[in-house]
Amino acid sequence: MSEKGKEAGIAVTAEELARINRFAKKELRAEEVYTFAVKLCDNEVDRDFERFDRAALEKLSELFVGRTGIFDHSWSAGGQTARIYRAEVIEEETRTTAGDKYCWCKGWAYMLRTEKNAELIAEIEGGIKKEVSVGCSAAKRSCSICGKDAGSRICQLRQRTTSKSHVLLEASGTPDWIRTSGLQSRSLSLYPTELRAHIGLWVSAIVVK
Repeated sequence: MSEKGKEAGIAVTAEELARINRFAKKELRAEEVYTFAVKLCDNEVDRDFERFDRAALEKLSELFVGRTGIFDHSWSAGGQTARIYRAEVIEEETRTTAGDKYCWCKGWAYMLRTEKNAELIAEIEGGIKKEVSVGCSAAKRSCSICGKDAGSRICQLRQRTTSKSHVLLEASGTPDWIRTSGLQSRSLSLYPTELRAHIGLWVSAIVVK
């Protein structure tokens, strides 16, 4: 790997390395790992009028730790490339369309600095590989106005008669995150906070510094 490649990524402090080594079978050294951060999901209302609240994001930030990243929704161990070792909710001063303070779940991931991963690291650093998606199950979908199940008849009528209603999603289960590419990643990048609550709950995310 080139010297430039060895220097890329977030500086790995002793504290960060200790977090990473919780998941390693052998003690890794700082020069052996590449770390980067991802914006996983937020509390903004999406195009389907769904959103997470702060509590759901806090729960997800706990569940994301230890999860591995794979490529293109291919559920194979061979596609595992990185693992999230830390996550937290970041709050900003701006407000969401629902009136809450904007906050988002930030995850830190690591991967090994190997010859095999050198090209991927270079593409992340160069801004080519930016999009990922994450998923979890939605335990509950509640109307933001009446608090009832968003699938109930009365709630559906309420949503059709007011533009101020949206669906609050309660996360459950263990989430996953997937590095996407090609047409799929270009589609995801158009909706950086898109949430879907059907069989699973899918949101897009971006790599952040």
